[in-house]
Amino acid sequence: MKLYLSASLLLNLLNSSYKKKIGSELESLLHDGNRFSTSVYSLLMLMKSLRLENSEKWRTILHLVGELVEEILPIDRKVLEIVCENKEPTVFSIELAIAQLSGNDEVLICEEIERISSPVLPLRNFFRKADR
Repeated sequence: MKLYLSASLLLNLLNSSYKKKIGSELESLLHDGNRFSTSVYSLLMLMKSLRLENSEKWRTILHLVGELVEEILPIDRKVLEIVCENKEPTVFSIELAIAQLSGNDEVLICEEIERISSPVLPLRNFFRKADR
């Protein structure tokens, strides 16, 4: 399966108190033969959230993400058209559009929202898993 790593998952993988648990879950998924992708957009949202002033730290994060994912997806015209159709696009809706258009099977997120769903792709919320 091809799994999309959202900005929320990447942020929690880097910054949360349960990053080790998320890391082992991702490692298990890789060992099961799953492939990961993310996008330029998700990385920009991650950069915005982290507010890193040191470019070396950002380069290190980009290198580590590059090692984890098979592909970093661009923002193409089809994604921009979907964003334009949506009156108030959210980070989540844009990431879903990118994941769907690039043939991902599932989106991995880490959100506190108890019930979050998508009519487009299945979601796997690591927030609830990390609490256990």
